[in-house]
Amino acid sequence: MSELHDLLASEASRGPSVAAPPFETIVARSRRRRAAQALSVVAVVIAVTAAVVVPSVVGRHRTTEVAALPGGATTEAARIAVTKQEAEELVAGVQLPAGAVASTTAPTQALAQAQNMPGSQNLVVVTRFYTVPGTIAGVLAYAQARPPAGAYADGTSSSSSSDEITSQGIAFSRIATHDYAAPQVWVLATKLGTGVAVRVDAQIVWRPLRTAAEYAPVDANSARACYGGGDCPLSILGPSDAHELATYFNSLDTQIPGNRNGCNESATPATFTFDAVTFSVSTCGGVTVTADGVAQPALDITDVAIDPQLRHLLGLDNVPASSPAPLSLVASSSASAVAPAVASDGLSSPTH
Repeated sequence: MSELHDLLASEASRGPSVAAPPFETIVARSRRRRAAQALSVVAVVIAVTAAVVVPSVVGRHRTTEVAALPGGATTEAARIAVTKQEAEELVAGVQLPAGAVASTTAPTQALAQAQNMPGSQNLVVVTRFYTVPGTIAGVLAYAQARPPAGAYADGTSSSSSSDEITSQGIAFSRIATHDYAAPQVWVLATKLGTGVAVRVDAQIVWRPLRTAAEYAPVDANSARACYGGGDCPLSILGPSDAHELATYFNSLDTQIPGNRNGCNESATPATFTFDAVTFSVSTCGGVTVTADGVAQPALDITDVAIDPQLRHLLGLDNVPASSPAPLSLVASSSASAVAPAVASDGLSSPTH
């Protein structure tokens, strides 16, 4: 923990890697974006249905606010360290019945492999093993009734062989942040002698850093727009719309690697070019970026709410490309979220 503290302190002293002037907020973050901004350490159990933040995109004739560029750690090493800390907190927060004993290795071959592992090169995994008195159903019910701080139930699993259930599991999740995707914790249990063997996996994918090259100039006077389709007619956007779009693109976090969920593109992406930087807006929830023809980390709009008029301008509504709607007179709303507990730097024992 002291190494992480020193690393983050060093990051804070250096300041952000990309400096940009303040500008109007045009997009309110969804529940996942807002989670990273909570500075008070408040342990809150969140229901899935209550964890959604109502979006907002504010038009030109609105009350101005200070805009927030994508936040989070400013170096790859610090971002990985933050993600590992979150994973440690989550496995330490899983509670098991009295008598649970930590094990340094899998107590049985049935728990040697993790289940439901995300396929990403940015994946961080922290694993713990236990032996616990009782039954599979009893152990999982106990853990499910006592989720880690700030986590909510997020699924179940079951494995069987020859018509016999060999293992069962439950999952928890927390809200995503600027640094990483929504964390997942799997608690997998299988019978072992007269008791139960348990595997706990915290799985988190950290976001790539956004490069300095993929920011649009916030003082842009114009932008070249192509709204997709076969011939892709070119439109030239004026200063107001160019500024709004530049502000919007500059507000986005990077996309989680491997998080496309098998989405197939239903339309030709709309593209917007500011000088040498081009943003291509995908119907699958991502924005690919090139700077001087060089690919940059993709940006994420999966959980970013977009006002209908901005969707129109971005070419996401299958509307005629010849007349993008003006960005104006759009109402706003916003909300917040919460944060977790304490990290562990060693083999954790369950809390009772």
